[in-house]
Amino acid sequence: MTKAFSFVEILMVIGVGLILLSFSTFNIIRARNAVSSDTTITSLMNDIKLQQLQSMSGYDLATVQTNNYGIYFETSSYTLFHTPTYQNNASTNFVINLDNGNTFSTINLPSSQIIFASSSGMITNFDPSKNSLIITNTNTNESKTMMFNRYGVLTSLN
Repeated sequence: MTKAFSFVEILMVIGVGLILLSFSTFNIIRARNAVSSDTTITSLMNDIKLQQLQSMSGYDLATVQTNNYGIYFETSSYTLFHTPTYQNNASTNFVINLDNGNTFSTINLPSSQIIFASSSGMITNFDPSKNSLIITNTNTNESKTMMFNRYGVLTSLN
């Protein structure tokens, strides 16, 4: 007599395996969304510091007269610029699109931009009542608020 598995036993093993696979898939998706938000914030902070350092050093890639650098924020992107204020069609603009469901749900900055003064690196258009950004991941509905001081330092990340 040969021993073999019955059809019901095989279906039970496959069913348990599919349930375990579905649990792990949901956890992986949740982890990916959390990493996506953190990566977006880290990239944004690096770009802010880069613009500030370029302004402080006087580094002028495009030989523009002013040494002010700044960042202009829109709902799904931000633009690095090198003009006294943001100009939509400037050739030196560099647009960075947010990905994986991340958006700026609230942009509480003067004219939706941060501009760094040449040599000092301080925010020229700083307003203590308008110094924050809220980044929301639409996949997880998780929001993080970033607050800045006049020196361009991130003072709070909640």
